[in-house]
Amino acid sequence: MIRKDEFVVVYNEEVGAVWYPEYGELKKTTSEHAKAIKECLEKGFKHELSAEEEKKFEDYMRKSFAEGEKLKLRKCQNLLERKTLSRLEIMIANDCNLNCRYCYANAGTYGKKTQRMSPEKACEYLDSLLEGHYDKVGRVSFFGGEPTLCPETIEAICEYFIQAVDSGKIKEMPVFAMVSNATLIDKRMAEIIHRYKIIVTVSVDGPKEINDLLRVDKAGRGVFDRIEEGIHQIEYAGSKVSLLEVTYTAQHQKLGYSKKDIKKYLEQHFEVKGVAIANCEKTEREKELFYKDLNEEEYVNIDAERKIKNHVYRKEFCDIVCDSGYGSVAMMPNGELYPCHFFVEYPEYCIAVYREGDFDFSNYENVAKKLDEAYHTKNKKCKECWTKYTCPVCAAYILLNKEKECEKIRKQQERVVLKCAGE
Repeated sequence: MIRKDEFVVVYNEEVGAVWYPEYGELKKTTSEHAKAIKECLEKGFKHELSAEEEKKFEDYMRKSFAEGEKLKLRKCQNLLERKTLSRLEIMIANDCNLNCRYCYANAGTYGKKTQRMSPEKACEYLDSLLEGHYDKVGRVSFFGGEPTLCPETIEAICEYFIQAVDSGKIKEMPVFAMVSNATLIDKRMAEIIHRYKIIVTVSVDGPKEINDLLRVDKAGRGVFDRIEEGIHQIEYAGSKVSLLEVTYTAQHQKLGYSKKDIKKYLEQHFEVKGVAIANCEKTEREKELFYKDLNEEEYVNIDAERKIKNHVYRKEFCDIVCDSGYGSVAMMPNGELYPCHFFVEYPEYCIAVYREGDFDFSNYENVAKKLDEAYHTKNKKCKECWTKYTCPVCAAYILLNKEKECEKIRKQQERVVLKCAGE
């Protein structure tokens, strides 16, 4: 008999879709056909079909929707086996000039002693990390805290990679990216962004009214006007902001701002096409800001939708969404390495420490064992779920987030599958 969730069948008034995740097969059909298939599946699960009916239906489903071969599992090499880093996340400073009310990173410090990476230390770390280990870095992301607290360090890192390519130390230039609150982006910082083609994501939570209730400086003052000025400086220098990131809170809902309202406003006000909206997670600082979807029409943020779409159309799959700790690392100002910035509050996830001019990876094996539990085919809960082939949930969410929202994720994926069928 067909296993429960072996086929994903979805439909609306205009179109239906049958997706076989194990084979990567997505087929468009009519709403009526999809509805009939779903009803038949439900009858089978309730043992309401005769043995003959069950056999005919199973044969029909497999012949109609299971063409070709099963998806192949693409294995992920560990950090010490590869020559390429997909991403190097450089935590320029675990410090921030703001004090956003919902900040999960404790005002950018991640609960650690505040530090800023100097240009000299940055180059020293990069020399040690790359030499004899990696000949390519796909993406260098400047993160924090607030990375624009240290423009000289950002500039030094960009120059380091230019020289590394010229000398043959690495094969090609990485893509540079940065997540910033934009409040410190002046003419000089904007010119650095333009000169090194840094892809910039700016954090802003909507119109001034709501943004200035949530995103405030150390004195408690709203920063919308400063964000706007920083974005203008980037534009004056000849570049554009690539993405705006929003943290959606209960305060948004209280003031009557839906996610669609926020997206529309930001796209029009800043003339930016990319807007990603994430729900405010539970925080010890201001618990009343925590937002959980109730009856609001579901909003699929563009990044999650893109990831799911990419997986739907692949003929192979990797059972971990991001390669944090395998192909990418986060580097702290003191040289400690973690899988990504979400892990830096947890000492047990420290991959390596910088000592006497070199990185000590002796704890990496212990961390790798912990990260194994984030593999969708190994995690006890994930391996039984059909979404393991396309789930956009990262290792940090699986390992560190106590409140799982699996049903919400499944519904999200069903909507994207239907959208793919309708395109």
